[in-house]
Amino acid sequence: MIKSGFESFVLSDEDCAEAIWVDDADDENVQPRPKFKVLRDARFAEFERVIRENYRARVVIVGRFDGVDAVQEWTESRKIKGGAVVGFHSNGFGHMGKYRARIVLKQVNEVNSP
Repeated sequence: MIKSGFESFVLSDEDCAEAIWVDDADDENVQPRPKFKVLRDARFAEFERVIRENYRARVVIVGRFDGVDAVQEWTESRKIKGGAVVGFHSNGFGHMGKYRARIVLKQVNEVNSP
């Protein structure tokens, strides 16, 4: 199921302990850049409607799967004129890099919504 909310866009299932972050292949911030674009057809439009209206839905999506063995977090600080900047970094995906896996969305094959 796709769950979408404030700083959350994940694929989850009752039988799986961890959610998977979902990224849009057309998002320029996705690294490494995918070699494909999102197929924006009628099924994709239905997928967007379900997300926009905050329904829960069963979906079948196609894309590139990326993952890490464990999420590692670190901070770096550097001095700037008049103070310092602390930067948060993670090798994970999604909000605050807390997800171990993501799928970079290429195509929606099926949407079963209420």
